[in-house]
Amino acid sequence: YGDLQMASTDLTTEVLDSMDAVVIVTDHDTVDYEYICRNSMLVVDTRNACKFKGVETFIKNGRVVKA
Repeated sequence: YGDLQMASTDLTTEVLDSMDAVVIVTDHDTVDYEYICRNSMLVVDTRNACKFKGVETFIKNGRVVKA
């Protein structure tokens, strides 16, 4: 992993829309998870980060998967 290059990407609507899936692997207080869910085709939430009012609709239609 010594040569692993990583960079941050702004979570714009365009970036989220271009992803096949978004996987939440950690829960940060400063991240707007509702924004991510509303602008992503599929969200796999491994940290129960998507707790906003109305998330049930996203779960029912398959856009948010709790894992």
